[in-house]
Amino acid sequence: MRTAGKCHGRTGVQPKRHSLQRPPASDGDAQRPTRTRRKDMAHRQHDADSVAIRSPPNSHSALRATHPNRVTYSTHYENWKNVTPISRPFPVLPWSIGMPDMDNVCLSFYHSVMCTVGVTVDDEHFNPLRSTVMRLVFRTETAYYAVLMASAHYLRSVDSRFELMEIQIRSRVLRGLRRALMKDNLDWEDLLVPTIFLCSSAISSSCDGSWVKHLACFQLIVKEMARGHRKAPPVPHFFISYFSAHLVLAKSVFSIEDTLPVGEIPTTPISPTSLASSTNTERVSWTSTKDLAKVMPADTLHEIDVWNGLSSHMLLLINEILTLKHDAQVLRDQSSDPSTPQTAVKQKQAAIADKITNLEASLATTTQIIPVSLYKDRSPTESRHGFRLLKSTSEAYRLASYLLLSEAACPRFLGYTPTATPSIERLRDQAQRAQYVDRIFHLANYVVSSVDHLPISWPLWPLFIASCCCSQDEKSRTMRIFRAARDKAPYENIPRAQTLVELLWQRRDMQTESHNTVRVGRFEWESAMEFLGWQTSFA
Repeated sequence: MRTAGKCHGRTGVQPKRHSLQRPPASDGDAQRPTRTRRKDMAHRQHDADSVAIRSPPNSHSALRATHPNRVTYSTHYENWKNVTPISRPFPVLPWSIGMPDMDNVCLSFYHSVMCTVGVTVDDEHFNPLRSTVMRLVFRTETAYYAVLMASAHYLRSVDSRFELMEIQIRSRVLRGLRRALMKDNLDWEDLLVPTIFLCSSAISSSCDGSWVKHLACFQLIVKEMARGHRKAPPVPHFFISYFSAHLVLAKSVFSIEDTLPVGEIPTTPISPTSLASSTNTERVSWTSTKDLAKVMPADTLHEIDVWNGLSSHMLLLINEILTLKHDAQVLRDQSSDPSTPQTAVKQKQAAIADKITNLEASLATTTQIIPVSLYKDRSPTESRHGFRLLKSTSEAYRLASYLLLSEAACPRFLGYTPTATPSIERLRDQAQRAQYVDRIFHLANYVVSSVDHLPISWPLWPLFIASCCCSQDEKSRTMRIFRAARDKAPYENIPRAQTLVELLWQRRDMQTESHNTVRVGRFEWESAMEFLGWQTSFA
């Protein structure tokens, strides 16, 4: 509108510029909140940095040391810009965006910087951003645009001219995704890469809750693979890994089933277009541990996923712990229904006790191993640091899972006091819980302090769970880790996790909700999230 002269006075009267070279924004413009940020700003005024961490910088802010996050984040950009030749490092593709040099800039930046900083172990074979995504870039137009969008999303944090470019490319990605979804025969290559990058940009930039809707794509995959009706080529493990981890960990903070209700799938193979008219259907719980296990390779269940930082088996254990939410709510309904016989209530309580016992034993004995394939063609010295980061992250997830189970096994969560068993007693042991919290803080601090930029797999979820379970004496230590993490990566879910933890502590201190209040089938942090309205966005 400024370029068109539609602003008041002569603000908009200026020469036309290239579409990518927007006018330098003033400091006021740079801090203007987006719709999502406006919604949450009322709850975060006590922490101005939380709001400003992802505000679009003006034309000079990338060079100013006004905020440690921006300086650290722009270091990779400056290094890459100074040492990387960008003169056509990739072949010219028929679906180029048509902007001089921008294709090569974004592709080169993605390959040289984003692939490197995104994972703990980086090479052509085991880094999915290289081995899977880059391969698809040269095969499908939508995947190509999705990678350019992701690169522009990263670059706009340090160079404002990429802000408009990201918007322009995002529209192409959405058009391509819409076309792919309208086809009778779904092509996973056209669907999954753009879906992942749309999710990632929504989570890292504004914590936009719309990312949850993209899980509908994964919902379809689980339904079809659970019934064995897929005729398409096997879905690459990276996509299963990404969506399953987001699904399971999000279930620990809100009910995904309410957002994406369980549908029906056919018992005989039919095309997606005739799915709605089919009458021969069978209900499948796409979030069940049994069906999620069907989309995961059985021979690598105990191997640490280099992208997520934990094994598929551990992810399934977390998912099974979260089924206690449903069990507790069913038991509450049975207990309050006069027509339900007491024997049925006792049987349900016994089933819950058995599940808790089995889960506690599994968490105590399970092992997560470095993938055997990572040892090939590597010297021990070369691999030691990356492997230690993976092991630290996976162990933090295991200990956080134990804390999650201990929260789910308490009377205020179950709605009744379970019979004391050895497993229940161990879960109630406050000294052991404190020891696990201390260990998680140690592991998370090691990962944060050992890298100059946090990989995607860094243990934010374990840090969040431990922070919700820590004592008063550990609060300052928790905040130090959060602040250090925010200096290493500008993901908006980090300050959001910190804000939520602080609010939870304040609610306890003010005793607005007693620590012993019965919350059947709900964790304590869920009520704090409802207060902020962050259920889907923070997840």
